[in-house]
Amino acid sequence: MAIYKKPPFHRKDNSVADAITFLSTVDYFYYDEEFYINDTILISNNTSDFCESVTDKKLHPELAKMLNDKPIVFMTNLAKALNLGDEIIARYQKYFDYINRDCIGCLMDCNGGEYGMAVVEFNDSVEIEIKKSGYKFNPRQLLLKFGENYTSSADELKALGEKNYIRIDVGECDFCYAVHIRCDCGEIHASYGDDIECNCGKLFSIKDGIKLISEQKS
Repeated sequence: MAIYKKPPFHRKDNSVADAITFLSTVDYFYYDEEFYINDTILISNNTSDFCESVTDKKLHPELAKMLNDKPIVFMTNLAKALNLGDEIIARYQKYFDYINRDCIGCLMDCNGGEYGMAVVEFNDSVEIEIKKSGYKFNPRQLLLKFGENYTSSADELKALGEKNYIRIDVGECDFCYAVHIRCDCGEIHASYGDDIECNCGKLFSIKDGIKLISEQKS
């Protein structure tokens, strides 16, 4: 899972404990149906590892596939799982949203760290087209049927469109305002305005929005 960057390793490499927790939960409901307890809840607010993004509340689709035949419900809020009331649930969620912010320390070694600042929060992202196909999946578009041999599901069409785009996470240091980007390969870079070259071969311009200048082909 880690080699192919499948969840929970799709955002970082040190998620072995999370993988063991999840796989153990799935495995528990595999061997004997007497263990199939209705309304079993797997609770974790580690959305960075178990969801597609830190702000998501749904289990990552790749992990959800493993629960298709299991009586397991994934939730991120303990208070909600225990039905503790709307006010407490909201307070839990506000706290979880805060601690789950996608943030790092500034990579430019600015002086903000001395004052407890120099925090970079990846609160924005941009989609960059890498293949000029002109196609992007639109969930509102009507799917026409041309027979069994020419039928694609919405998920297949979405995956087809996503191959033409990459998503880059963007943040800014709250002290020195250095621009930070997280390439789709996972590497993070920072700059005060100069172009950024990633080790994966992509060259980005950040002077007028995040743009892909070139991509080295392997």
